[in-house]
Amino acid sequence: MDVTIDTVSPARVHALDHLERVREDEAFVDKLTIEDADARTRRQARELVAGVTRQRRWLDFVLGEAYHGDYDSMEHRLREILRLGLYELLFQSTPTHAAVDEYVELAKKALRPGAGNLVNGVLRTIDRDREHIPNPDTGDDAEDLALRYSHPTWMVRRWLDRFGLDETTELLRANNRRPMYSVRVNPLRTTKPEVAEWLDEHDVVHVDSPYLDRYLRLKRLQALIEGDLLDDGHVAVQDESAGLVV
Repeated sequence: MDVTIDTVSPARVHALDHLERVREDEAFVDKLTIEDADARTRRQARELVAGVTRQRRWLDFVLGEAYHGDYDSMEHRLREILRLGLYELLFQSTPTHAAVDEYVELAKKALRPGAGNLVNGVLRTIDRDREHIPNPDTGDDAEDLALRYSHPTWMVRRWLDRFGLDETTELLRANNRRPMYSVRVNPLRTTKPEVAEWLDEHDVVHVDSPYLDRYLRLKRLQALIEGDLLDDGHVAVQDESAGLVV
């Protein structure tokens, strides 16, 4: 069900709408299409959808601990709003007042005023006690790790059998880290120092590839997409593994 709410940021509205489509219609997370939205809104909405999907088990555990009721029976739209709000608080470092106010308003408009009060209470309770968020303690190492790092339990159990507790924990942590992107510098059009200078001017964090001289690793691609380096053929987005094959 599409939601149109003028008082909430468009990215959050689009993210809620797509998460509902993922649940109801089995839409693909990475196929989020937004009409009549600028690049910044599309990027923010995709990040919210992907982040909530990636961290869903952990978000649900934390919300379930904070909610005084049967979290599993909560209506789906309200649960998606809480997931979005908590994801911003825990993983995007959005200021509490900004995140809570927006999702309270979203809940009021998309559901009813009482839903906004619930969102306000749950998110602020977690935020006040975020230094003491409990870890899962089911008595089953595989289940506890699967909840904490938001992975399928069967997969964690298999890794525990194969790698042991410490290596499995490190693997789960690594799996949840945001990826670095790789770009290959085209020496026929520019040099790596010139590309690095352009990235510095546009506040794009970057490091040299430890494996290939003509590659750089970036934390985000948006500046490249909006700029002219890609269009002019100065760089190409290419994984280092592809370059190593060559």
